[in-house]
Amino acid sequence: MRSFLEKILMLSLLFFVNAAAWAVSFDANLDFTVKGKKYTSKLYYADDRSRQNVRNDMGEEEILIVRKDLKKMWYLDPNLKTYYERPFDLNVPASIGIFDAIKNRAEETLIGTEKINGHEVEKYLIEIDSKDRKIQFYAWRKPGEQVPLKVMDVKNIVTFEYSDVNYREQDKSLFELPAGIKKAER
Repeated sequence: MRSFLEKILMLSLLFFVNAAAWAVSFDANLDFTVKGKKYTSKLYYADDRSRQNVRNDMGEEEILIVRKDLKKMWYLDPNLKTYYERPFDLNVPASIGIFDAIKNRAEETLIGTEKINGHEVEKYLIEIDSKDRKIQFYAWRKPGEQVPLKVMDVKNIVTFEYSDVNYREQDKSLFELPAGIKKAER
C-alpha cells in the first residue's frame, strides 16, 4: 500500500497546484496516467479540502484526504481499516501555502485551442514560482469553466483527465476520518 500511496501523494501536488485557484465545490471522475499506467478515481473538492478515492492496480480502493486547514494528509486503507497521517507539506517548496499564495504566484498563458472529447477547449501553460524552481504544466479548459478537462505536466509523465464534473456542495463528512479507523504505525 505504501508505495502506491506515495505515488498518489506526489501526483496530488500537480492536482492541488491547479485546484488551488478554483473557488468551487465539485465532484468528478478523475482518471490519471503515470508513465503510461492508468488509474481511476473519484474526486471530491470543497474549499481547502479534497478527497480522492483511487482504485490501485489490484482493484483495491485507497483514499487520500487532504486538509489544508489542519495541514494534514491522510491515506486510508479501507480493507485494513487503517490510515497514515502526513503533514501537508510534500517536501516541495511550491506546496507550502499554495492554496493562499497561488493567485499571486501563478502565471497562465493561453497557448491555443484544441478539441478534447468533442469539446472546444483552451490550452494554457501554467507556471508557478516556487522558492527554488518553476513548476510548469498544461491545463485544457472549456471557456468559462474553472475545472479543466485535462491537466498534464510539461514532460508528459503525469496526466489528469476530469469527467462527469458536478458543481455542488460536498458533504463535509467526506473530508473526515471515518469512525473505527485506526492510525497505522510507520
